[in-house]
Parts: sequence; structure tokens; C-alpha cells
Amino acid sequence: MDLGGAFRDPEGAALAYAVRSSAEAVASATVSGATATITAGSEGEAAVTVTATDPGGLWAAQSFAVTVQTPNQSPSIARGLADLTLAPEATADVDLGGAFRDPEGADLVYSATSSAASIASVAMADAALLTIVARSAGQATVRVTATDPGGLAAAQSFAVTVAARPTAKAIAPLQLAAIGESSSVNLAAIFEASPGGAPLTFSATSPAPSLASVTVFDGLLTVTANDGGEAGTLAVRVTATDSRGLATTLAIHVQVWATQRLLRGWRIQLLKEQRGPPHTRL
Repeated sequence: MDLGGAFRDPEGAALAYAVRSSAEAVASATVSGATATITAGSEGEAAVTVTATDPGGLWAAQSFAVTVQTPNQSPSIARGLADLTLAPEATADVDLGGAFRDPEGADLVYSATSSAASIASVAMADAALLTIVARSAGQATVRVTATDPGGLAAAQSFAVTVAARPTAKAIAPLQLAAIGESSSVNLAAIFEASPGGAPLTFSATSPAPSLASVTVFDGLLTVTANDGGEAGTLAVRVTATDSRGLATTLAIHVQVWATQRLLRGWRIQLLKEQRGPPHTRL
């Protein structure tokens, strides 16, 4: 700070300057010739007094205030946000509290964007609660930004993977022509896990166990015709579930014929006809 011109001596004599701070810890002051140097210390206020003395010892003084403020600093990342894997149509809430830190302790305002809203959409459900909705299979990058009252910001990103359910191929109806006849299907050839979803586990149910029962062992579906109910077509429901719990259900149609049941009925009727009516001996 140039002190020249701050004071005037009537005789035009050279002046000697001195400086003093009321709070050296806040702002210290030194002088060299007609140049004063103020050095900021801690946050606060101090009064700096400048004295100008002429060769005869007469002097004048004036003071000015120095305010030391800590400059606003940007928020920083305090906790990394983990990647997510979601099932289709699933919803996840992510707590952003503690994910960022503001040096001044100010409240932060959060916002978020998705690189692919058709895969994973985002919305702030609350001041620090982010809601993610899985829309379709694929991967999106979610970017979260925290902004302080001064407009400074920090951001971090994480990946959201929306897993695909297992896929299934359609197969021709199974034909069971006789009671006790069985037909088997290798389910591993029908269903396929999406990336990261292997291995698959299988289960199956029959809507009419008395007509056709089902078993699943080691990926092999076996359907057996039973002696119960009328002949016809039924849909066996087979479900493939991957390691993440995502499942796909396929209906396998089974045609059960009543050939053996009808033949047995005809045999009984034929025996009745062969026996004929009771014979009365006179």
C-alpha cells in the first residue's frame, strides 16, 4: 500500500511513516519507506493506524479497517456412490447425505442427470434423496452434482446397470399318446441367461397334475401322462431364474391323448357284451 499522498507536510518536508494493527493475529502491518504491507492472518477484523511524522516531530495519523474473510471453497467428495444393478421396472433410492462435504459447513443443493433416461431415469425425491427407476435393459451413467450457496460445485458419477431377464425360445407342443408315457425337454437349450445372470435354476408346474405331472432335475423337464381327467391340451409353466433373482416364465403346451383310457373302456364294454344277459336254466 503506497502511503505517499496520504499525508501532506506544509513545509514540503519528507515524512516518516509507522503502522500499527489492533489485531496482529487477524492482520499484521509493516512499513518500508512509504509502502505499507498488510498480511492477512485469521478470519476477523482489525484497525490499522498509519502515523506520518515530520522532521520536527510533529505527526498526523489516520486509521482504516481490515476485514479478513476465508474465501469460499468448493465442496468435495466425502463418500463415493456405489454402482447399482437393478431389475427391469425396479426403483432404488440413493441417500446423498454424506456423499459430499462443504468446507464452510453450508447446506448443499443436489441435482442429478442420467446419460440414458430410457434405461434409468433419475429424480430428486427429497433434498438429499435420489430416486432411480429402471426402464429397460442396458447401462446408464448417473452424475450427481452438489452446489454450495456461492455457486461452487462438486460432482461424481456412478453406473446403473439394468439387467435383462433370461430369454426363452418357443417350442412345439409335447405329445403324450398313452398313460405313463413321458416326454423330456432340456431346459438349458430353451432358456438363456443374460450377461452376469448365470447360472439358471428351473421350476415347473402343471395345471392338471392328475392328467400330466411334471418334474425338473438337473435342467431336464419331464412331463408324464397320468390316468386322470379328460384328454386335451394343457400348459405347463416353466420358470427360469437367474443368479440375480430375475425370472422368465414360458408356457409349454402338452397334448395328452386318451388312447389307452379309451381302449380300456372299450375292453370293459366288450367283456360285458361277451358275457351277455344272465342265463336262466329251466
